[in-house]
Amino acid sequence: MITRPEAAVLEPLLEQLGLHQAAAVLPDWLDRAASQELAYADFLHGLLEEASVARANAATQKRLRQAGFPYAATIEQFDFRFRPELKRQVVLRYLDPTFVEQARTLALIGPPGLGKTMLAICIATKHIQLGATARFITAQHLANQLGRALTSAGRQRVLRPLLVCDVLVLDELGCAPRGAVIPRGSRSPPPAAAAAWRS
Repeated sequence: MITRPEAAVLEPLLEQLGLHQAAAVLPDWLDRAASQELAYADFLHGLLEEASVARANAATQKRLRQAGFPYAATIEQFDFRFRPELKRQVVLRYLDPTFVEQARTLALIGPPGLGKTMLAICIATKHIQLGATARFITAQHLANQLGRALTSAGRQRVLRPLLVCDVLVLDELGCAPRGAVIPRGSRSPPPAAAAAWRS
């Protein structure tokens, strides 16, 4: 890459306009424009398109961090052979953006070890990639946070991020807390990973 005088003039202007990604790739695009003799419009289109993709990727990564997933998982990683009774075509319906737009709810119910949490994270991750916001919390962690909040304002601080997100994954709903004693003869409800979508 050759340092061009144009970059020294244009980079600060792009930074000032908040086009940080465009400023970062500007030298490469100036070289490409010179070597390929790009038209001004093609140069500008390519520069801004690359900056736009970089900005979208950064925003997606930020939403993934804010979601608080215990681990990363995508639907492409989910092994449907592990759960043959789980129909791939049925699950794929929940990946459509209209599912969030219609504010639908999905509850994944069953004994431990079936992949409910992973599937809920996969579905929520897909919606984050489509532009939605998400939050992950276990029912026990939510209960603990609400129990520690001494005021109504404190409870609102706990609940606000969960109420304004597009996708809420509430995990381990129905699980007894660690160390809990379940009376003999009583039946503990099956654990669940619930994912609620709101618009």
